[in-house]
Amino acid sequence: MERAAQSWYEFRGVTEKGHYIVRAVLDGYEDSYRRCELRSTREEHISVDKMYMHQLHELNEVTVTSTKIKMVMRGDTIVYNANAFNLAEGSMLDALVARLPGAKLTKDGKIYVNGKYVENLLVNGHDFFSGSPKVALENLPAYSVSKIKVFDKAGHVSEMMGQDMGDKLIPWMSD
Repeated sequence: MERAAQSWYEFRGVTEKGHYIVRAVLDGYEDSYRRCELRSTREEHISVDKMYMHQLHELNEVTVTSTKIKMVMRGDTIVYNANAFNLAEGSMLDALVARLPGAKLTKDGKIYVNGKYVENLLVNGHDFFSGSPKVALENLPAYSVSKIKVFDKAGHVSEMMGQDMGDKLIPWMSD
């Protein structure tokens, strides 16, 4: 710690008793403040406590980068923003699925989201590569997908009966 020299200062023209604030300013240092009190106009000297000044440190250049929101919940639908995931050039959809939070891709191409099996793979609302999502995952380029939505869909029996029969499917839809 550097030891600074002591200094004495004289303030002329202070004629009213009362409370004052002394401010010390020096380039490259934080300003320092102390309170003092003039009790009588006959006082010749007022004692002010020591004032310490801390040297300012200039920071190096900083680069701020933003990140994209990777996923949002909209009701019972999870919407993943495919553009928010950094993938190698030429990656297929399976590489994207492997990076999605809550999603798990097995070796045989089965997709699980939050522990639930994904029954269908839909592209723009249409069943795509029905029965073999692994083929779609290995052949669709990741850049062709902007959003991935995961939601519960009524099963075939529920659709025919017009009510929930407990046979919900979890389709996977990409836009």
